[in-house]
Amino acid sequence: MREFRYDNTKGQGILNGKPYYLPFEFEPVSQRVSGNGVWFTYGAGKGFPVSQPIPVKTLFDCIKQGYDRGAANVLWSLAADHTGKMRPDDARQLEELGTMLRDAGFLEAPKVITQPAVSLAMNKPAKASGVWEDNFRQYGPAAALDDDPSTRWGGSVGSRSGLLEVDLGQDTTISRAVIQEGWDRTRKFSVQYSVGDEWKDAATGTTIGAERELKFPAVTARIFRLNIRCAFCQSLEI
Repeated sequence: MREFRYDNTKGQGILNGKPYYLPFEFEPVSQRVSGNGVWFTYGAGKGFPVSQPIPVKTLFDCIKQGYDRGAANVLWSLAADHTGKMRPDDARQLEELGTMLRDAGFLEAPKVITQPAVSLAMNKPAKASGVWEDNFRQYGPAAALDDDPSTRWGGSVGSRSGLLEVDLGQDTTISRAVIQEGWDRTRKFSVQYSVGDEWKDAATGTTIGAERELKFPAVTARIFRLNIRCAFCQSLEI
C-alpha cells in the first residue's frame, strides 16, 4: 500500500516516508486533491488519491485577474495520468476554459501579414509633389516603384521636403515598408495612409539611407505616401 501526503512546511511530497520534489507550490495547476493543487494527474490503480479538475470558472477567474492586473502571461500546468493519456474530464476542462477565454476576447491574436515576394507598390500609379527639372521620363515618381535600383524619383530642385504617393488600387493591409534613398539626405519622414480626407502616420523616422525597413502595426488603406518632412542638400532622391 502506498501512502502519499504533502508537507506544506517543507514544500515536499512524501511517498511512503520518502520526500519527493513536487513544484505545485510555485505555480497554479488544474487539478486538486483534497483542496490542494497537484503537479501530477493522479489516477486510480496506482495507490494515489485521484485528482479532480478544478472548476473551469475558478481557472477563468484567476486568468482574468492576471489580465486585469496587466500580467504579461499566465501559466497553468496540466499533465497526463500515469498511462500517458489525458483523462476525458481534463480534456473537457480545457475545452470549456478555451471557450470562456475566446468569448471574453482573451485569445484574439493579431493578424499575421505574409510578406509578399514582390513589392505591393511595384508599378502602381504614383504621383509626387515635384520632379527634378520636370524630367518625368527619368526622375518621375514611377521610377521609385519600378523595382529597379538604378532608377529613382528625384524631387524638385532645391526641395527640402516632398511627397511620394502610391495608389494600390484597392484596400490593402500593410505592416511593413522598405525605402531606398539615393543619398543620405532625409532627416525626418513618415509613412502615411489615407483615411477619407485625412492622412494618418503608420510609421515615422529620421534618416533613411541606402535602405530602411519599417515594421509597424497593420493598417488597411488604398493610398499610401512617403512624407519627407525635412531633408538637406540639393533635392530628394528615392
